[in-house]
Amino acid sequence: PSDARPNEGGSQVIHIPEVNKLMESEHEILRQLVERFNVPETLRFSLLSRIRVARNFPSLEGRRHLVSLRLMAFYVFFQSNPMPEDINGFFVSEPEFVSELVAVLQSSTDVPEKLRYMSLRALAVQLLDRTRHAIVISALSSGQGGLLSLMMHKAVASLTAASAEGITDPSEPLTQGGCSLQTTEALLSLISLLVASTSGCNALSEAGMLPTLLPLLEDHRPGHLSVVCNTVRIMEAFMDFSPSASSLFRELHGLRAMIQRLKVEVHMDHGKAALDPANTTTKDVPIPYQRRVLLKALLRTIGLASYAPTSGTPARPEEADCQELFTCLKTMMTNAKDFG
Repeated sequence: PSDARPNEGGSQVIHIPEVNKLMESEHEILRQLVERFNVPETLRFSLLSRIRVARNFPSLEGRRHLVSLRLMAFYVFFQSNPMPEDINGFFVSEPEFVSELVAVLQSSTDVPEKLRYMSLRALAVQLLDRTRHAIVISALSSGQGGLLSLMMHKAVASLTAASAEGITDPSEPLTQGGCSLQTTEALLSLISLLVASTSGCNALSEAGMLPTLLPLLEDHRPGHLSVVCNTVRIMEAFMDFSPSASSLFRELHGLRAMIQRLKVEVHMDHGKAALDPANTTTKDVPIPYQRRVLLKALLRTIGLASYAPTSGTPARPEEADCQELFTCLKTMMTNAKDFG
């Protein structure tokens, strides 16, 4: 049963007692209300949204579901290249939206991992609009130690601690109280957008991005390959954008770490092909696309890190590292067909 009464504007307010206990679907309830109250077509979607909120609001899981729907809608909205006036209109009506996203990320472990992941995505997508950079960076840098630095340390610690465990679900936290693989990828997506601006690079420098992300180069789990690849590309972009980053990278022995990872990647697939010399089928198997992307990123980053823009002179790696680098390059040239 439902009833309606007109308000001062001429529209009707529909009351449905205990709508969350009805057996009908949300669309069926909408259909019944449209037929009974002759709801105009322009108001039907709004009515459906209100029905959905009313049905889900009584329970905690329902409210979390509503939050996830809102975050997904916001992400799609920003990805659809909205007009500036539409963006401004949204944030005028929701001035606390960014701070609420940050509050979700700062909260304790009682917040589901899915909401953390989606909050990061909602923050990252705003960085597609350069006018939003200052607001997002300010929110991420607020608090003791800065949220950005804390999130990076937490994500890296989760990946490195779980490197020996067999967790296969990317949506589940890798360690107790840690981040999931999905959340880590969302964080790297946000960092990759920050690294494209001066203010973003400054924020990442203050957060200690390079020393924090370097341990990810030693993560050899196949399921984490995309994370390592994104990390290398972020470091490449950071050194390309920030003049002093190359020197800091070498001081942290990042160039050696890159060469060691290149050595692992080059000999990993080449060694697999050589396990059975009589098996020509195995030899003809190409290196997976994701590994080729990683190899290219490693080579570009090594080349960039070997040049100091402040001094204008090349910074040759140490002799032992040079020998390993030359061996890798020789292997790739000798097997050019395999490496592409």
